[in-house]
Amino acid sequence: MEETFEQFVERMENVEKDEEFIVGPCHSGNSRAVFVFEGQYCYLESLGLAPVPDSSKVPVMARVLRILSREPKAYWWTDFEAFGEERCQRIAEHYGGRKEETFYGDEGWFHFCFDEFGDLMRLVHDRHTGEFNRIFGEVA
Repeated sequence: MEETFEQFVERMENVEKDEEFIVGPCHSGNSRAVFVFEGQYCYLESLGLAPVPDSSKVPVMARVLRILSREPKAYWWTDFEAFGEERCQRIAEHYGGRKEETFYGDEGWFHFCFDEFGDLMRLVHDRHTGEFNRIFGEVA
């Protein structure tokens, strides 16, 4: 019996993170957790989740301003990269994500970011089953 998408997602929800580390300034509250879903490296990026200092040395108004000025967020991204801005835009739209230029690659290469775990899983699942290649062709 072939695994359904729902079964795949349920199985992937139980994958343990490989590691987690701080990114950016030490007390910024930014971290990156690394997961490997069926051989695909994916990252949960958490931004601005630093605790607000409750020390009496920090004025109350400074603590309030820090709370109000921060909007913590988290998103998923994958190390899977594809070439070509128009093609990558189509891929991102198809999976409900957005394309981002790669950090260290040549111009024209993009990776994909997702606000929802399920959207990331659709991309990972389609790459795992070969559906991605059927829809978008082989990656260069």
